[in-house]
Amino acid sequence: MASYEFPLSTVTPVADSALGASGAFPAAVAQGHEHPKSSIYVDAAKVASPPGTIAVNKLLEFTVAGEYPAGDGSLLTDTGRLIQIASVVPTVSAASVTFTGLDDTYRTFLVLIEKIRPLTDSVDLWARIGIPAIQSGATDYSWRANTDTTGAPVFDTTSDHLLLNHTSSSNGNAVDESVSSVIWIARPLNAEPHFFHVFGKTIGDLPAAAGPSHSDFSGRYQTAGANIDRIQFLWSSGNFSADGRIRLFGVK
Repeated sequence: MASYEFPLSTVTPVADSALGASGAFPAAVAQGHEHPKSSIYVDAAKVASPPGTIAVNKLLEFTVAGEYPAGDGSLLTDTGRLIQIASVVPTVSAASVTFTGLDDTYRTFLVLIEKIRPLTDSVDLWARIGIPAIQSGATDYSWRANTDTTGAPVFDTTSDHLLLNHTSSSNGNAVDESVSSVIWIARPLNAEPHFFHVFGKTIGDLPAAAGPSHSDFSGRYQTAGANIDRIQFLWSSGNFSADGRIRLFGVK
């Protein structure tokens, strides 16, 4: 299937109100408006048509499958999107937050943790996976964490959890403290004898006088080829406060 590039000079931004009742563009489209979401209007007069095709001014709309029509009637596939699977605001006193749906629809997932807070002071942020039962065996995980604040790297090759912050950067429960993290999950297809890996960065917001703490981490579930379908977040002790948000995305 052919692919085409549209120079910026060929794209005319339009407002939703510029569309007629049938969804067609009027003959003249004013410049300087916002374009409808997931839509691109292409002026075919400024685009060289592929051989054997007839180019016309048209609205290119993404389908549910993330495709949009090319000039020859075929579908161009959009392969660079983040698909939000779930978004959770922790409830007060929740012991954990668990996301399901880590199936082989996506090979890579992204978790954004935005300013969450524990109820207990000086605790670490952990993760565990499920197949579907949550795995917490004494040797199920291995991990390593570094910090650019204080403390040498820490690691464990026989652990019952994945550590998501350096142990010298434990997380506080004061109202002016919070934890944010970016976590990438590399999930092998079920048929592959590979491991389930996580890696990312956590920032702890501390009182202004102390400044933030920074941790880089990586880890894996120790059983290769496991049919993993969920990930759980929890504190090393205690529960969540009702703060922040955790979101799960699939990488298309």
